[in-house]
Amino acid sequence: MGGKKSKLGKNQGSVDPDDPVLPYRTTFKLYNINDLKRYLRMYKKNYKLSLQHLIIRFELSPKLGNEVRRLLLSDENIKLEKLSIRNQVPVQLLSFREDLRGRIIKSICEIASENKYIIDLDLKGFYVGGKLDIPKETPQMDIKGITLKIMIEALIQAKNAEKNQEKNNDMKIGLRSLNLANNNITSTGQISRFAGVQLKALFQAPGVIKKLDLSSNDIDFTCATHCFGELHSGIIGVEELDLSHNQLCGEFDEWGYWYPNPM
Repeated sequence: MGGKKSKLGKNQGSVDPDDPVLPYRTTFKLYNINDLKRYLRMYKKNYKLSLQHLIIRFELSPKLGNEVRRLLLSDENIKLEKLSIRNQVPVQLLSFREDLRGRIIKSICEIASENKYIIDLDLKGFYVGGKLDIPKETPQMDIKGITLKIMIEALIQAKNAEKNQEKNNDMKIGLRSLNLANNNITSTGQISRFAGVQLKALFQAPGVIKKLDLSSNDIDFTCATHCFGELHSGIIGVEELDLSHNQLCGEFDEWGYWYPNPM
């Protein structure tokens, strides 16, 4: 377990993009579940301590995900502002356990829904759609979109959750920032239409996500059409949306040639 004060300037970003820290906040990196247990025991002895940002860097299983959820929701006085998840390697999706990663992501998103203080959730690189380039491993892809569907359902609850810190014109602030970058939401184009429908449900759900990062997710023209093309009432509650590094207008092939979308 490592706790440190960020020394970043007021307008500076994180030095290490894979380990984001909040300016002038206390950040703790956890490398196993016992790190979390030890810190919470210390924290409960003095509620004046400020637990601002947790970075979970150990690989989660459904059991560990539920244990993290139980620990962080065991006391309503635990004031956690931001939760980040890192180092999650896609596991093999067996036919009878295709919801394995879905159960993990559901536990994490439920923490953001039920904890009254969490307003920033960082799930960058969780790869809900699976991943092709796993060294020395068979590529693991969720071509049925089970994990994505479970995640979106949980995030809809988080978007409409009431938080203690902020209100926006009498509208509940569910999440101030949600980072879903590098999650391969479309499973490399295999479930583009399904992914678009799921994202549309998140955009149409009540509540607020001030900043939503969907960069580097293989969002293509088909996904965008079934998402943004069907938003008849517009995007609800999202003030800033990042769609950079997606194939919205076409894509480069393996030789570097650009192929625009036919429409």
